Amino acid sequence: MGKGGMLTYNQSGKYGKPQTKHVRRKTEQAHFLMGVPGVSLIDPRRYALQLGQIVLGGGMSSRLFNEIREKRGLAYYVRAEMDTAYDVGYLAVRAGVALGKLEEALRVSKEELLKLGSTITQTELRKAKEYVLGHLPLTLEDSMGVAQFFGMRALITDEIRQPEEVERIVRGVTLDEVKQVLTELVKEEEIRTVIVGPRAK
Repeated sequence: MGKGGMLTYNQSGKYGKPQTKHVRRKTEQAHFLMGVPGVSLIDPRRYALQLGQIVLGGGMSSRLFNEIREKRGLAYYVRAEMDTAYDVGYLAVRAGVALGKLEEALRVSKEELLKLGSTITQTELRKAKEYVLGHLPLTLEDSMGVAQFFGMRALITDEIRQPEEVERIVRGVTLDEVKQVLTELVKEEEIRTVIVGPRAK
């Protein structure tokens, strides 16, 4: 049990082994999730990783959107996402692609994921901070957003963090911190991939 009585994952082998799994489905397009183990909700590096995730695939100005959708026309949708639990988390690329473009989309997604830590720039970090801080007030516009913002962390960590504190932390994240967490976590041998779609012809 974690703090606040929350159930946690088994600490032994909690992520499983790196692999590629293909779930066969009769679909008109293929969908895939390619990711690596991330950080937990209580890990102070989560804000640095979040900013890296935004640069990778957090909107129409992101690397994935420009490279995979705009330049190459490989995907109907493509984005990067991360999630955090009490003791585990992940960073991943998610996309839906035409069946004939799956292999290229997987290759380019992997390339973008692996090179992010060594190539992210100060300009990209600044824009990512603006993106996160611009969306922060929007998450508090309704009761569900307020409950999630304050309640989730309070339940898991017995801590309530005010929006002003989150803003201060995000503004204080350095480029070196983002590069470090990406370099530590994003390794080719740690990549897990799940593909949903018909068998390749």
